[in-house]
Amino acid sequence: MSSFIHKYLRYCGYILCILLAYIIQFTPFMIPIGGVYPTPLFLLVIVIAMHEHDLTASVFGLIAGLLTDISVYNGHGLHALTYMLAGLACSLLIEILLQNNFLSLLFISTPLLLLHSIVEFLTKSTLTDGALQLYFRFYLASAFYSLVLVIPIYFVFRLIFRHGNRRQRLHGILPKKAERKQKIHRTSHSKKGL
Repeated sequence: MSSFIHKYLRYCGYILCILLAYIIQFTPFMIPIGGVYPTPLFLLVIVIAMHEHDLTASVFGLIAGLLTDISVYNGHGLHALTYMLAGLACSLLIEILLQNNFLSLLFISTPLLLLHSIVEFLTKSTLTDGALQLYFRFYLASAFYSLVLVIPIYFVFRLIFRHGNRRQRLHGILPKKAERKQKIHRTSHSKKGL
C-alpha cells in the first residue's frame, strides 16, 4: 500500500475517532459519574499527538477544539486554541524529549489535564465564595476522571492504529527496511573483502 493511501486512511480513522469521542462526550448521561464528565476529545488529541508530527497534531487538535466550541455555551474559540496548543506541545515533547510510551502519556496528560481544568474553571465560573469548592468538586474531578479514562483510550488507539514505531522510524531511532538492507549489503561486501 502506498504511503499516501496509508496516510489518508490513517487520517480518516483519526476523524472517525474524533467524531466518536465527540458523540460520547456530548451525549447527555452517557458517561458521567456523580455529575462529573470526562473529556475524551481532549484525551484523544493528546494520544493522536503522541503518534504524529507537530503540524498534524495541531490540525487534529484544532478540529476537536472546534467541535467542542460548537457544542458548549460561550466557547469563543477557546477550546480550539487550547486543544491545538496541547496537541502541538505533546507532539513536540515526544519528538524532542520523551519516548513514545505509556509512561510518557501519563507524564504529559496529567499536567495538560490540570491546566485544561484550570482554564475551564476560569472561563466558565465566577469567582465567588463557593468557587474553590466548585473547582474541586467538578473541574478537578473531571481532570482525574479523564486521567483514568486515558488508559483505555491509549491502548485501544494503539490496537487500532498499529503504527507506534512509525514516529521512531522517521526520526532514525529504529532503522527503516531500506537502511537495514543497506547495512546487510555493506556487511556482506566487507566480509567478501576479508
